Amino acid sequence: MSKANTIKKDDLVVVIAGKNKGATGKVLEVLRPKVDKTRAGLPRPRTSTGVRYIIEGVNIITKHVKKEGREEGGRVEQEAPLPASKVALAATYKGKKNEPKKTATDDEK
Repeated sequence: MSKANTIKKDDLVVVIAGKNKGATGKVLEVLRPKVDKTRAGLPRPRTSTGVRYIIEGVNIITKHVKKEGREEGGRVEQEAPLPASKVALAATYKGKKNEPKKTATDDEK
């Protein structure tokens, strides 16, 4: 069973890589790659992306929105999707231990 199948909507996850490393949040949406029926049997193009997750309060971007009709324009902050490789379930994730590195001293040499 792959990691992509274990994380579902409303699960608590932790970011394990990138600028938001260590942040936790609830999965708001799971974005799966689109399947191109016309390319059946052919290999996937290299530009296709895998499963991505939108996580509450993580990977915030500022999007500039144009005014439409009576709706106001301006800057809107929203969550951007993160790839599955940068996310792990918070219940099962055990981070690296921060143990001090051993250094050779004069007595040990």
